[in-house]
Amino acid sequence: MGSQKTVTMADGNGGLSWSGDDGTNSGTYAVDSDCFAEINFGVKLRGVVVDGGRVILAVQSEPGKVSTATFTAQ
Repeated sequence: MGSQKTVTMADGNGGLSWSGDDGTNSGTYAVDSDCFAEINFGVKLRGVVVDGGRVILAVQSEPGKVSTATFTAQ
């Protein structure tokens, strides 16, 4: 396993879609008023919005599994 890069699109209404080497997929997201985000695309992530809303730093929130993700606005 290594680092994997995908292009992820947020629709502004809680929907995500992305494409990468492994194909395409979709999921959901929600951002709380305290700038914490819940992201789910088969893997559940919990993240924090930083850098003026341009980046989400996230970690997998399922017991026994470890993943991290960085979502950066283009």
